[in-house]
Amino acid sequence: MAQYRTHITEQIRAPIGEVFDRIADHNRMGEWMMADIRRVKDSAAPGEGVNGTGSVRTLKILGLSDFDETVVKSDKPRTIEYKITRGSPLSNHLGVITFSEAGGQVVIDWNITFDMGFGGIVVEQLLKLAISTGLAKLKKQLEAAAAA
Repeated sequence: MAQYRTHITEQIRAPIGEVFDRIADHNRMGEWMMADIRRVKDSAAPGEGVNGTGSVRTLKILGLSDFDETVVKSDKPRTIEYKITRGSPLSNHLGVITFSEAGGQVVIDWNITFDMGFGGIVVEQLLKLAISTGLAKLKKQLEAAAAA
């Protein structure tokens, strides 16, 4: 089995807490990602809110079978880490999203690693396309709201 890595960066001119909250919010992810996404389990971590450590979201992309992602670390407003925990052919999946500020913008650094046999390169490219497209849409939404 080969290991794959997808890396995406985006910069958004909006408050870091707002960017973090929109990316962390399972029930609002579908507003900017091309997927049906919903929270199926709330976080019980003190002070982290319903989308924090231990929360689970179900995703359905392109009408394919659904899978679950579990947040394994949430450090607002700096880091979100998650793993696929059900329903995927990917092994050893880890998504890490970090948020920093530079030049009046929030820098989003999104890294995903996973192991997969046949088809891994296709999945790697589809992830990059889907997340890049989604973050570009989120950028338009947040920057328009900040300008209003």
